Amino acid sequence: ITKTKPEVVLIDAEIAHPQDVLICCQKIKEENPAVELVLLIGTEDSGIVSRAKNAGILGVVARSGDPRELPQAILFAGRHQAYVCKMLRALPKQETLSEKQKVILNLLSEGLTTQEIATKLGISSETVKSHVKAILQKLGARSRTHAVAIGIHQALIG
Repeated sequence: ITKTKPEVVLIDAEIAHPQDVLICCQKIKEENPAVELVLLIGTEDSGIVSRAKNAGILGVVARSGDPRELPQAILFAGRHQAYVCKMLRALPKQETLSEKQKVILNLLSEGLTTQEIATKLGISSETVKSHVKAILQKLGARSRTHAVAIGIHQALIG
């Protein structure tokens, strides 16, 4: 990218784990701030839009969406305009986790108990339970384990 200096780079999210793709995009933007990025995704995940935006990605297109939207997203990115495909715009908005909830989700992924998390964060176990309940609700998870699985899939853990 540094050599050829393209205006727009299309990234296929299927090449690696979602978190790795987002990290890669962040590095591309850090090293090449003038380059605009468009992400082609295979999953219908409304949360990817905000995570992509945070990684410096200007366009997000679902592989299963209208094929005419990919060139549209590239054209928008070339004009430094954001583009999200219709399919992703139609999905219900995912509630985002607070920073504390993200920390707790990461600690859950390490196998820590409620009491261990409380001790580590210097908060009460009741506060941890309250955060866990909110995490389950926001992610639509049935259990702590399910929340961790969703967190991994949505690149919230890392």
